[in-house]
Amino acid sequence: MPYPKLNMLLDESSNYGIRKAVLSAQVDHFNISSVREAYDSFVNFTNEHPEATYSFIAIDLIDGKKIASIPSDSTAFHPRKQFYNIAIIQRWNTKHYDKIVYNWGKNVQSIFNKDGDKSLYVNFMDTTTEHVYKNEEMLKNVWGKNYEKLKELKRKYDPNVLFRKGAVIFP
Repeated sequence: MPYPKLNMLLDESSNYGIRKAVLSAQVDHFNISSVREAYDSFVNFTNEHPEATYSFIAIDLIDGKKIASIPSDSTAFHPRKQFYNIAIIQRWNTKHYDKIVYNWGKNVQSIFNKDGDKSLYVNFMDTTTEHVYKNEEMLKNVWGKNYEKLKELKRKYDPNVLFRKGAVIFP
């Protein structure tokens, strides 16, 4: 498939005006009972809430050997291991469903987290609520053993937290 066509596969799911959120989980193996539980949850949820039928669960089947070949203390990016990223893509139309859809996504995330190690892929980290920025446990799950070193660098080079997008580390 030509790259431009591949790059546009999800364009329709990213249309303007629809409400959307992405959560993720990481696993290094698949437990078939967890996959079945997530599937059943998806079917039941979308049957009960037709407004959310454009939601989906995507499993990234990307070979992680190259990523895993780099020591995790060589860069800020911590999860240097082979894993599968599971993206829980939630889509709905009205504010009324915000909490309902979000809670379903968190439930699916917890189903897969039973099989994972709770590492978080920073691009899919849930930053929808302010508590995330002060949640040291969550930030440690993103940055792993590199977290303390990154805090030290933040204190030295950005003590006023000028750079604060995404998974923010406070000095």
